[in-house]
Amino acid sequence: METFTIHSNTLGKALEELKTQLGATATSGLKEQQLTFNNATGRGQVTGLSLKGRINYLEFDVTFKEDTQILLGTETQNSLFFAYCVEGSLRHKFSENHQSVTLEPFQTAIMANSVSPLNVLEFKAGERTNVSIIGVYGLLQADKPNTIRYQLKETFLEQNQEDYRFVGSYNLKIADSVSQLQNLKMTGLVRALMTEGLVHIILAMEIQQHQRDKLLKDEVLGSLNSRDRRLVKEVSDFIKNYPETNKTVTDLSEKVGISPAKLQEGFRLMHNTTVNDFIRNERINKAEMLLKTTDLNISEIVYTIGFSSRSYFSKIFKEKYNCSPIEYKSKIKLAVTA
Repeated sequence: METFTIHSNTLGKALEELKTQLGATATSGLKEQQLTFNNATGRGQVTGLSLKGRINYLEFDVTFKEDTQILLGTETQNSLFFAYCVEGSLRHKFSENHQSVTLEPFQTAIMANSVSPLNVLEFKAGERTNVSIIGVYGLLQADKPNTIRYQLKETFLEQNQEDYRFVGSYNLKIADSVSQLQNLKMTGLVRALMTEGLVHIILAMEIQQHQRDKLLKDEVLGSLNSRDRRLVKEVSDFIKNYPETNKTVTDLSEKVGISPAKLQEGFRLMHNTTVNDFIRNERINKAEMLLKTTDLNISEIVYTIGFSSRSYFSKIFKEKYNCSPIEYKSKIKLAVTA
């Protein structure tokens, strides 16, 4: 097994260590650094973002030619890590001799090093793995009770005398935010602000997911297997791309080959909503985009997004945006002409 070691908790130094070991090339922007490699080790990219409050974001989108482990050194009682897997799988353990767990696509995990000074990340040979890790450092110095950092320390570090690891349920909303982060086209200050905002959103959703999982306990994994979760993601993407398509739950189930009951269970566990409510929300999102970017009138938009009732559309639009579609469009025109 190939092994790479990162000793530093400082993002720049950590990526410099990894760059040397991977034989990668490096590019950098405002608060953002990226390593790219394609050699005997494998191929892929490692992206790092450094944020305020000693928060780092690391994303691995890699395919190694051999089974590979990356050893992340950390300070005990002082660091907390939030992981999310988008593609492939990742095995984690606190040291080379500890028991490992596997993180599957769309699954979250939280790791707090109360005893072990190491996190071991294991990647399968030949498997593309896309995983993001948010590290919160210097928690021993968090002494103001009303701050997020203090609450994180109290929740995950000081109440645990042993290393803490919680592998949670599956969440597709986090995948959407990671995808947004990956596909940002902005540059300079706008990009830096957008990336920082999205990383904080991802962190908030992972903490929220942990709280929900702790409440639901035995229900978090449900009866879905990896194939079911992949098909739920496929249906989700179809709805996002074609929200106007009038398909029933049964139609969508037959389209990908999953039972209606499993599909509904998947949406409940992975989106925290029903299939029909998800469709309705995506239609409203598309309507809001059309109001901002086209000259279509309200009736045309209603037809375009797949609704038949203008009054129903206006009602649910107002529930979400606290104004009618007509008022929303008027405000956009005023903003443009101001």
